[in-house]
Amino acid sequence: APQYAARADCQDGEALVLAAKTGHVDVVRLLLSAPQHAAAADCQEGDALVYAARRGHADVVAALLFAGEHAARGDSQGGQALQVAAEGGHA
Repeated sequence: APQYAARADCQDGEALVLAAKTGHVDVVRLLLSAPQHAAAADCQEGDALVYAARRGHADVVAALLFAGEHAARGDSQGGQALQVAAEGGHA
């Protein structure tokens, strides 16, 4: 990586949250798999998972839930991801 490359986990994973919110699964996977300083799928208390679930981005939800060591927790934010998915007809 270039000496001054941006870190995938900068600003507490803001890039991951934005990619998840907008349904860009390839970007989500790239940020989660960065060789150094990978974004944690559970950053920002699970916001990425909740946004992806709310908007029906099932592929993003799956990527976040199966991200390995720092996978998003399905019960983060009191299980809000499932609730908003169901409310939107995505569960």
